[in-house]
Amino acid sequence: MTSDVRYRLKPGTIIETLLDGVLLFSESSQEIHRLNDSGAALMSHLTDGATSAQLEAALESAGVDCGRASAWTASMLQDVARLRLLEAELPPRQSPPVTQQISLAGLKIELRYASRQLFCLLAAGYRHLESPGAVDLAYEIVDGDKFVLIAKSGQAADVVERELAGVWLKGAILEAVLEQAPYVAALHSACLVGTEGAVLLLGSPGSGKTILTMALMQHGYRYGSDDVTLVTSGGDVFGLALAPGIKESAWEIAGRLGQDLSQAPVHLRPDGQKVRFAPFTDALAGPGRVSMVLQLRRSTGCSPSLSPIGATAALAEILREARSPDGRCSAEVIRILSDIVRNARCFELHYADAQEAAQLISAGGNRLPDAD
Repeated sequence: MTSDVRYRLKPGTIIETLLDGVLLFSESSQEIHRLNDSGAALMSHLTDGATSAQLEAALESAGVDCGRASAWTASMLQDVARLRLLEAELPPRQSPPVTQQISLAGLKIELRYASRQLFCLLAAGYRHLESPGAVDLAYEIVDGDKFVLIAKSGQAADVVERELAGVWLKGAILEAVLEQAPYVAALHSACLVGTEGAVLLLGSPGSGKTILTMALMQHGYRYGSDDVTLVTSGGDVFGLALAPGIKESAWEIAGRLGQDLSQAPVHLRPDGQKVRFAPFTDALAGPGRVSMVLQLRRSTGCSPSLSPIGATAALAEILREARSPDGRCSAEVIRILSDIVRNARCFELHYADAQEAAQLISAGGNRLPDAD
């Protein structure tokens, strides 16, 4: 562990000692965690901040031998980092960072990697978004041995386990864009643009949005997003074109769809699944009008088919996981989303194989059934 990094609990995290135990409460997660005696002793030092060496010394002064104190400190810091309750002061910069400037939804972001190793671990997922220019927002990314320290524009650094850093950074960038980009609604939807307009793919995790997105790109569709699509006040949509994280079970499929991930770094999601990022090198899609809305229904062994659904059902699916900048769904948002489904062709897509489904979708609008 880097000895000069000073760790502390995030604001809004408190320790309460009761007659039968010690509790840790987090305002941000609204969760209570029970602490054992050694955890409680270490946590008390994290209230004001301490280095790993100081935490080890506190345990040793309480009678814990040196080796066990080091192991307990490392384990405790990892546990608190996993709960996203740990932050740190960045150590003084030893050398100029390796920088990468990207553009997403009009926001210019600079990623400042403190080492070439961190650049090699994280930068590949953003190469398709690289764009020089004046910077709106920056992230300092520092190697802390088992941890990666990530600080947004001069704020305290979040402490992230190294294998989780790739997924964490992507999520942080997504949240920053959602805080600052101009939009009226953010949809949990993949987005591609073809010759007739934008196609929205709706579906819960596991429904195959990412693999179907790659399959459609084999038919000339341009990539918008595999997960989040923004709606403008004028009714256009555009995807947040972050590189999708492909789960280990789909790496071989991705290769067949033109995305060779064999050399890409492996990252870990909080649920323990391994992913590799697939930075699409094809032309990215700009804003467009929605021509088709597809609700994905994937099941084993079925041939691909399209069943028309009404605009009301399509709107309900869009709203199920939509969000607005202020957290409220206004009458204006409903009007804009209603116009989208009113003017689009809306279907349920039943399928098992993404390539077969992409062939059906790309067959052409005139060959698809009309919704009622």
